[in-house]
Amino acid sequence: PMVPEPRWVQSSEKRHLVDVLRGKNPSQIESGGTRTLRLVRSETDALVAWAAPLITSPKRLRWDVAMGPGETIKLRLSVLPPYVRRWMNFAAAARVRIDTGRLSLREPRLWLGRVAIPAIVLDPLAPLIEATLQAERPLRLPLQAVRELRVESDALTATYGHIDLPSRALIGVIWGEPTDDRLRSSVAGQISAILAALDASPPGEDRFVRAYGAAFRVAAERSPGSSAVAENRAALLGLGFTLGSERLEAFVGEVANPGTVQRAIELRKGVTAHSRADWPRHFALSGAITALSAVAPSNAAGLLKEELDAGRNSGFSFGDLLADRSGTTFAERATRNEASAVSLQRSMARRFRIDDVLPPGADLPENIPDAELRSRYGGVGGPLFRKYAGEIERRIAALPAIH
Repeated sequence: PMVPEPRWVQSSEKRHLVDVLRGKNPSQIESGGTRTLRLVRSETDALVAWAAPLITSPKRLRWDVAMGPGETIKLRLSVLPPYVRRWMNFAAAARVRIDTGRLSLREPRLWLGRVAIPAIVLDPLAPLIEATLQAERPLRLPLQAVRELRVESDALTATYGHIDLPSRALIGVIWGEPTDDRLRSSVAGQISAILAALDASPPGEDRFVRAYGAAFRVAAERSPGSSAVAENRAALLGLGFTLGSERLEAFVGEVANPGTVQRAIELRKGVTAHSRADWPRHFALSGAITALSAVAPSNAAGLLKEELDAGRNSGFSFGDLLADRSGTTFAERATRNEASAVSLQRSMARRFRIDDVLPPGADLPENIPDAELRSRYGGVGGPLFRKYAGEIERRIAALPAIH
């Protein structure tokens, strides 16, 4: 492969990137206002290295992006096709600029392996490529919001305004338009069933057990006329909304009225797991993120949350990471394939214990400051960190509901 495996991005780099991006959300810019985001080369390199393995598996597809002189952006791609032992390498480059929403591409270049496509062939295609990208629905709104994009060899600077992305547009990107209404209906039904189960349960661990039991009973009832994987996904999203955060509605569509939202906020306060009030939220949100995406982004989201905490008052928590990883692994089992989905429905429809899906973790280190995380544990990926991470994986692998 032309592109090496992504390098490991340190916790300090991730926290720095989060700080740089904080306050730059285009949907939160006031009407008529703008924000300017400037990323130097080390920041763009770290962002690409962090994002690459979350979006694609480096075992089959690797990519990177680099800036060069003369407003040049270069994309490299290495692909290992199924049943083939040799990598296919591609590279593309162009001088890129955006002014008041208008994309400009100059001097496009393309390489297939070591073979360069002649410039005399590519240069006349630049206007066609510009028009095609400008017309793409996912790119249309972001491009219109960009006032100016400047590419330098050592920095990338973008000035942009408000982007009012309709919720249905986001939902369409994630799920595809044909499944939107069906998904929303399934999740809304799940939320009603979960809230009823919470309402009928006393505060404590019993609420966690009854919420998950109710959700997967509903999924089992609906599966014969649908898909067990699809119904389990709706269950995970309903649980994520109810026990985790109502903000998940942005990824699913309107599934609850204000009264239902407030009811979920109040009832989730009384849910605990292993005497922890925060673990049900970790577990449910990680499961919902997995339902929305691949397993890797959910794992990374949970890990990032703990890394961010290490630089603040609460510190890094291996216990929280245990809850995150348990939720991700549970959801992966629930949506792996139809056989796995049906099997899990049967297990969850019966009475189960929290220990079936979330192992105890009271003995795991908590509230680790950033300095100690680096010095004693070797940072994320260090020897002592790997020891505790391995213990977390061992406990999760032994969970009855995972098999």
